Amino acid sequence: MRWLLVSLVVAMTAALIVPGPTAAQALPHLFIGASILDDSGALLDALPAPAGRVVVATNQDGVDVGRDTIDAASAWAIAVDPVFSTEVTFTVLGAEGGTGPFPVEVGGHTIVALAVTTLDPAPTRAVMLREGWNLVGWTGAAAAADAIASIADEVNVVFRWDAGEQRFLSFSPTAPPFLNSLDDLDFGDGVWIQVAAGVVWTQPAIVVARAVALSA
Repeated sequence: MRWLLVSLVVAMTAALIVPGPTAAQALPHLFIGASILDDSGALLDALPAPAGRVVVATNQDGVDVGRDTIDAASAWAIAVDPVFSTEVTFTVLGAEGGTGPFPVEVGGHTIVALAVTTLDPAPTRAVMLREGWNLVGWTGAAAAADAIASIADEVNVVFRWDAGEQRFLSFSPTAPPFLNSLDDLDFGDGVWIQVAAGVVWTQPAIVVARAVALSA
């Protein structure tokens, strides 16, 4: 009997000291604009929104609680912390309109169809390229052909290292399609680009502003 009482006391003590899930450990709610193919993603005047623009999530207090850059498929994803938000709305920087509000739940998952209008010109940055080889970064998200479209007449070839395949992928605007192994350029990619003459490569601007919710 004494052994049984001791076991019960130990079990009850363990139940009291083992912490359970707290609000600070709550799983975020994932909001996804998955693809223009299934009527979600980001649309501008019923057409795919340009890659490189930024989707912003704003909570019930008007606080910016998350951002993501639209990719080449007009897709995006933002995880919202339910500790600081009960509902969120979404829009695109420089656009009118948006969608929401959507309730924020612990561990939730929601597909969002985001449609906006009157998109202002996207902010850009100028990258100076010298004749010959240049090692530079890309700050957008687009097909390789689209990324260099504005300077295609001067581009001989673009190389990007693929860590998974352990080799360089390449794209040349003058090469037959079957010889091009580089399909897309993503934000932050470093590329070797060879140009026939000095040229300015206009890229999407780097968006760094972001609000971060902090707990006491």
